[in-house]
Amino acid sequence: MKSRVLAALIGAFLVPTAYAGLLPVSRTVDAQTVVYLTQIITPDTMDMSAKRFFALVESEAPEINIIIDSPGGVNYIMWAVIKGIDTYKNNGGVVNCYITNLAASAAAEIFLGCTNRYATKNAKFMIHDPAVHVVFARITAEIAKQLYEGLSEEKAKIRNRNYEILGLDNKSAIDLLMDEEKVVSAEEFNEAMKAEVITVLDSLVIQ
Repeated sequence: MKSRVLAALIGAFLVPTAYAGLLPVSRTVDAQTVVYLTQIITPDTMDMSAKRFFALVESEAPEINIIIDSPGGVNYIMWAVIKGIDTYKNNGGVVNCYITNLAASAAAEIFLGCTNRYATKNAKFMIHDPAVHVVFARITAEIAKQLYEGLSEEKAKIRNRNYEILGLDNKSAIDLLMDEEKVVSAEEFNEAMKAEVITVLDSLVIQ
């Protein structure tokens, strides 16, 4: 009886202590289940990553681990990746995502859609509205209007998705982060969301 009570007391102490960050949190990942997203997201750079992802899906791997270190990239590629992740999750798969340095812009949106989200210490995170970079000096009023309308729709789509994932209670905090394009640590993001959205790791081992 005494031993059970002692075990319960130890458990009651250790569990919240671990969540408070006083105990090391580590993850070991099977290299055979890893997909790397570690460049600017473009059709060319995502080619090998996409092939790797869908090869794991076809092999019926129970989980896929995505390693992220990217400043973002092209939105339509981002949506294609998100669709692939959502489909895999809806069929019972688990997608673990890890920020090892930076997940910003499109990379951050991919990260938010994962089943489980992790970040190594000192990793950074940034969400913002989509942008169009015009590389030529003169555009017609009609093209400018189309760009503006398309951008407004994309902005609403991304914001609404973030509200859905992170909760409408966090709408003000989400809007502030996106408006300011503020680069934050995982701990700062969790604090803003008032929840452990991202688990901070002391170590990540891929073997």
